[in-house]
Amino acid sequence: MSSAIDICNQALLLLGASPIVSFEDDTAEADALQVHYAPTKKAFLRGYAWNCAIQTVTVALLADKPLRYDYAFAWPDDALRIIDVIDASHNGQRMEWEVEGRTIHTDFKDVYVRAVMNIPEPQLDAHVEDAFMYALARKLSYTLTSDTARETNIDTLYEKALMEARTTDAQEASHKVFRIKQLDAVRHGGRYI
Repeated sequence: MSSAIDICNQALLLLGASPIVSFEDDTAEADALQVHYAPTKKAFLRGYAWNCAIQTVTVALLADKPLRYDYAFAWPDDALRIIDVIDASHNGQRMEWEVEGRTIHTDFKDVYVRAVMNIPEPQLDAHVEDAFMYALARKLSYTLTSDTARETNIDTLYEKALMEARTTDAQEASHKVFRIKQLDAVRHGGRYI
């Protein structure tokens, strides 16, 4: 359960740079982290549906009606990516939907959204945190060291950590089970509910 500063210091030490006490330190390392930390974290979390970052949340219905759908909903606070929209009134049935700008459009009025959220650092899974630390080191590498050999080494370590995190993450969910009736219904143009 590391803090943002802990993750930053792990990345800095990997690069042979000095650790920081806070983002406001008067150092090149703190200056680089002020620029790169938040966007790198958001891009890293958004890039994959990490189990530790997925939450099911309610969304606010908007007054404006979209062109192709009946309803528009506000983008959830702290959401980085929408994974699924679920009809709350029909036993969690999945439905057709789309994101346009920062709104979610669908034909159902009562919905939940499964989203990748910008979660606090202590909620990161250990492997996810490790891969994120390497992603941050990768981002900082040339800025702080100007060493292309080290940058290449960090890239290799990042790819290994990312693969390990994704593998572990993928093993922490049940596999989707398709029933013969569902497949037959789809095959013959029907819909199975």
